[in-house]
Amino acid sequence: MEKTGKQVHHSTCLVWIIGIILLIPSMASGLEVSARVDKTQITSEDTVSLQVIVNGGRAVLDLSGITDFEVHPRGTSSSFQYINGKSERKTIYQFLLVPLKQGQLTIPAIQAEMNGQTGRSQPVQIQVVKSVVDPDQVRPLFA
Repeated sequence: MEKTGKQVHHSTCLVWIIGIILLIPSMASGLEVSARVDKTQITSEDTVSLQVIVNGGRAVLDLSGITDFEVHPRGTSSSFQYINGKSERKTIYQFLLVPLKQGQLTIPAIQAEMNGQTGRSQPVQIQVVKSVVDPDQVRPLFA
């Protein structure tokens, strides 16, 4: 049995429609962004290492909401995995945060934007306490 031009055209359109329907949920899900810190309780003399992980590749980060800390960039790393036909890209942005005051400080949700998609991390709470130094205590100095 021979297919006519109209039948081939209809089956091609059907394949395209199914493909678009399958892609819509992944496009609507947004960008996956997470934030991690190495410690959640520090003294006013300590620093916090912050990692912002973006699944999907390189993104533009908005760190303007971080007002309780000085932010110092510490580098970026990227990885790509291709396993069983599924690919995954991940970029990790690293920052060193210096507290500007004491108390319960918040690293707000960090927004990332890539290819018109946006995503936000969850806020992170950091407790900054006053450093108690005993005059008899000798503290090592690291340079």
